[in-house]
Amino acid sequence: YGISSFVFRAKRPFHPQRLHAALGSRPLPGALAGLLRLKGFAWLATRPDVQMNAALAGTQFTISPGLPWWWAILGDLGDPTTIPRERWPKGLAETVGALPEEWDAAHGDRRTVPRATWR
Repeated sequence: YGISSFVFRAKRPFHPQRLHAALGSRPLPGALAGLLRLKGFAWLATRPDVQMNAALAGTQFTISPGLPWWWAILGDLGDPTTIPRERWPKGLAETVGALPEEWDAAHGDRRTVPRATWR
């Protein structure tokens, strides 16, 4: 069908105006011209405390607040891999399986991971 996809991963925040300039207008410029769909979460520089849900389908691009990052919830507690479980915020234990590999000393769990599909 000539359609392919990939998962973009970044441990740096997006600049919101640059992200909107790249995805918020039609036709999409350059390498983004064949982008059909994008869905995932993003770290925006202006919203360091909350995940942003990003979605693009056809001509519609939306970005809306999602769940808080564990980095923001933990605050001064720091790295969850070094904190006794009894001091963890409620809910962290249920997701800890994914945290140690994804936890970054400088940025915590903040990252950008959308899946893009294009032709």
